[in-house]
Amino acid sequence: MVGAGTWTTRQTYVELLDRPIDMGEIRHVLQVCRSKKKTPAGNGIGKEFYKAKWSTIKADLCAVLNQMYMEKTITT
Repeated sequence: MVGAGTWTTRQTYVELLDRPIDMGEIRHVLQVCRSKKKTPAGNGIGKEFYKAKWSTIKADLCAVLNQMYMEKTITT
């Protein structure tokens, strides 16, 4: 996972954006997001689901997010 002070040049920043997302980054986002006890628009699955089922879904979730990110497509 990358800290806020990790990149110092534009090239380093670009390199960080070109690499795959790791499970630690996804887990971190799930932990730091505020819980509103509401489901988001779209798929209707709230972050509480992802947190509760993390051990079961983490590999698949990471694979799907990386496929969409690296191929610049949205899976429906």
